[in-house]
Amino acid sequence: IYPKAPAAMPNGKTASEAEMLEAMKAFKTYNEEVTAFGVCLEQETKAKASGTAQLMQLKTLQMKKHNAAVDELQTKARVFNEQVRLFKARS
Repeated sequence: IYPKAPAAMPNGKTASEAEMLEAMKAFKTYNEEVTAFGVCLEQETKAKASGTAQLMQLKTLQMKKHNAAVDELQTKARVFNEQVRLFKARS
C-alpha cells in the first residue's frame, strides 16, 4: 500500500508545542511507512519475477514507485522542517 503523507501540516508561527510534537510523530511514522513500502516492493519483485526481461521491467516499475514515495516524503519533510524552524524562532 502506497504510504500516505500526514494530512495536516502545523503552522510553525501559531502551532502549540503539542501540535508540533504530534506532527513530528506523524512524520516519523510516515518515514517508517515509506521505508516499509520499499521493502515490500523489493519482496514483491522477487516473488513475481520469473524471467530476466520480466525481472528488469518489474524492477524498473518498482523503482519508479519507490522513488515517487521518497520524493513525496522529502518534499513534505522540507515543508515540515521549515515550520519547525518558524516554531523555534518564536522561542
